[in-house]
Amino acid sequence: MPLDFKYSHLQPHVERQSDYAQEVVATCLREFSERQTYRSLFAAQWEEIAELIAPEYRNTFYFGSYNTPGQKKTYRQIDSSGQIALERHSAILDSLLTPRNMFWEQLLPAERHSDLMKNREVRLWLESTTSRLFSERYAATANFAAQNLAVWRMLGAFGTGALFIDELDERRTGRRGLRYKAVPIGELFMKANHQGAVDDVI
Repeated sequence: MPLDFKYSHLQPHVERQSDYAQEVVATCLREFSERQTYRSLFAAQWEEIAELIAPEYRNTFYFGSYNTPGQKKTYRQIDSSGQIALERHSAILDSLLTPRNMFWEQLLPAERHSDLMKNREVRLWLESTTSRLFSERYAATANFAAQNLAVWRMLGAFGTGALFIDELDERRTGRRGLRYKAVPIGELFMKANHQGAVDDVI
């Protein structure tokens, strides 16, 4: 029996991509390359900022960068005043805009349907859903508080922050819910539309 035939069932089945799928991949890679080039000036400035006030983000703004675990990143800091100011800035935003001890948002119908608030059942549903959303957000498994603070830090240091919201993995926790993750600014390549609003992210 030929060797190739004997072990052919162990070979992984590789399905050829369609021409459309190949074109989509090529377009995405081309656009990603363009955005890296456009963002390179910002990346250089962010690296300087990170050296002085947010050393945990050093060497994270260029695609393919790698940080050795335990690598020292604070040797460019003259003093810690900038880093302390950033911590205070983050704490102030967190306590004023997203306090943990009170509701800081409320679900309401769209303005064109504002007359729905006259309906008692609608009001009760909106109140209970707001309460449930607050409870889910601050559940231990959601990790919102810590990740939200990281977003405030990025906003204060680099001017942009991003929070990724995902469905909680039931296989690990055994319960449904939300999961929050602050995405480092170095991993985001954004694109704004003609009105200046970010509508696309790689």
